[in-house]
Amino acid sequence: MTIKHKEEIFITELGDNKVMKQAVDNVFIDAFTENEVKPNFVYDGLLYIVRLIYVCCGFASYFMYKDFFSGKVMILILCILYYVLCGVDYIINFFLIRDCFLIGSLPSGSKYCGATDFRVSSVSGFGEPQYTMTVSAQLGSQRVVYTYTKPIANFFEKSGLLRSDIVSSETKQIMEAFRTLLKETHAKKSD
Repeated sequence: MTIKHKEEIFITELGDNKVMKQAVDNVFIDAFTENEVKPNFVYDGLLYIVRLIYVCCGFASYFMYKDFFSGKVMILILCILYYVLCGVDYIINFFLIRDCFLIGSLPSGSKYCGATDFRVSSVSGFGEPQYTMTVSAQLGSQRVVYTYTKPIANFFEKSGLLRSDIVSSETKQIMEAFRTLLKETHAKKSD
């Protein structure tokens, strides 16, 4: 049996919603993975590869400036590749991932009606007391979306301690409500 050590998270800036939101998002990631969601790191790997090529293209630009190599055509190709990959990075971040802090997959079977492309995103703007989480999945050609809203201060004690137990219980409720929504959508689709 493996004992999992959970670290207590303290936030000293209780008025800073961005810091609070990031801490809550990180705990929600752990809670979702405990509730049968398998994270998918394809986009992360793709972004790391793209950014590694950025570094290579940056070195190529430096060597072109210093004129260390006489093969300037290859360096020019790398520089063009740099700008193309900047566009790819932009497309991945702003069109595919957007505000998602968790992209994953649900277990196959009748429990989740064969839903794919599971995504969780959250919003808590500056000065807004509400934490709004959107859980979505693709069910055939239809996107099923469940929205959860709660004051962000409810996840913290007055001392700044993030209550992981509250996040875990809320995650279970969110997954139950989302599963019910998936089943209702699947039943409507079948009729």
